Amino acid sequence: MDYDVVLYGITGFTGRLVLEYFLESAPSNCKWAVAGRSKEKLDQVISEAFTAVKITPRELPVIIADSTNRDSLLQMCKKTRVIITTVGPYIQYGLPLVEACVETGTDYCDLTGEAAFIQMAITKYQKRALETGARIVSCCGYDSIPSDLGTFMMVREMEKRYKSPCSSVQHIVQKCSGGVSSGTMLSGIALMESVGFSISKHIASTDPYMLCRTIPGFKHPDILTTIKNHVGILPHFNFLTYEWEAPFVMAAVNSLVVHRSNALFEFSKLSQSKGYGNSFLYSERVNVGKAFTKISKLPKPVYFVLNFFFTMFYCFSLGLLFLLMLVPPLRSYARSRIQPNSGPSREVQRKARFESAFIATSANKVNGEHVILKGEVSAQGDPGYFNTARMISETALCLAFDVKKTNSKTALSHGFLTPAAACGDALLTRLRKIGFKMEII
Repeated sequence: MDYDVVLYGITGFTGRLVLEYFLESAPSNCKWAVAGRSKEKLDQVISEAFTAVKITPRELPVIIADSTNRDSLLQMCKKTRVIITTVGPYIQYGLPLVEACVETGTDYCDLTGEAAFIQMAITKYQKRALETGARIVSCCGYDSIPSDLGTFMMVREMEKRYKSPCSSVQHIVQKCSGGVSSGTMLSGIALMESVGFSISKHIASTDPYMLCRTIPGFKHPDILTTIKNHVGILPHFNFLTYEWEAPFVMAAVNSLVVHRSNALFEFSKLSQSKGYGNSFLYSERVNVGKAFTKISKLPKPVYFVLNFFFTMFYCFSLGLLFLLMLVPPLRSYARSRIQPNSGPSREVQRKARFESAFIATSANKVNGEHVILKGEVSAQGDPGYFNTARMISETALCLAFDVKKTNSKTALSHGFLTPAAACGDALLTRLRKIGFKMEII
């Protein structure tokens, strides 16, 4: 094997950040290369990256590969243990690379937040991935590592401290600053195009267990549990925090990943892996007043009232945007206004921050009452770009060096995994070492 990791698609906005992270932070024993369609563009981006991180330029291995050329993808995958891909929208460009990784048994990480793409890839390639030993890990950025690993951390800590599973985990986004890149906006438009006006697709996409159906032995929870796990669109009053909250914009995909992790642990038939339970509840909401404004510094009664109105406005705006993006001419207009490979400035990325609170409730009573466990996942820097580049990079390094493949052909050792199911504690350790706060408070 020539390389441990190959970075595919570094000419995009997030791809450049991944390249810069590897230049600054890749371990000395890691053999890595970059890949893309154009040698000229790759060389230009590499030169700019060295300038950006203020490191003396050196020659980097370059692989020419194109998503429209199957043989080039196969040859690239044969040379490495892990592929990082930042080439989106994944629903348009992602499947050929997934197929190449599956055929060659190469591990794969992406940044997709497109549930339809993940489901399509699982349906097409899961059986073959189990045969070749490929580990396909999607959602390795802000979507959905904080949600997935945060829940994993809370459930495991509840078991460790109180010998009890969790009946529920609440994820509350309390700060989320930064910017939006052109790639993210284009992915959102592509996702709306894949669903369109199809009522059946919209209904199917609301099933919180949509990504669990193909797991052998999976048992769909009862109707009440399913309803409780649906991602709503209305404001919610949290009686544990006494705060108004709204559904987080990425809750729809993040919750799917959390439930798939649970199902992979629950039905993998591996004695060392234990699921969260078939009646486990997960919710993901945002405290609009704290996350996007500074009104939390006002007197509590004033803050309470203002937060309610901000939450109502947020929910209304989110619903209106969803409806507008269903209209093809409006999608076309939005796409025409997006400048390729653009995103937040370096200053904005560095000054931004994300903070999430986690509240876990024990399923069993301890000393006569249910236990409430609180945790935090946070980091300095833009969550969607600066920290996303760090998260996907550390996931790839985790697959390459920390989590060894086994000969077991189970749904947890190979195939289509989640960050928690693929890397678990090893990835938690890696992220903590680079400055992420992921702990019980």
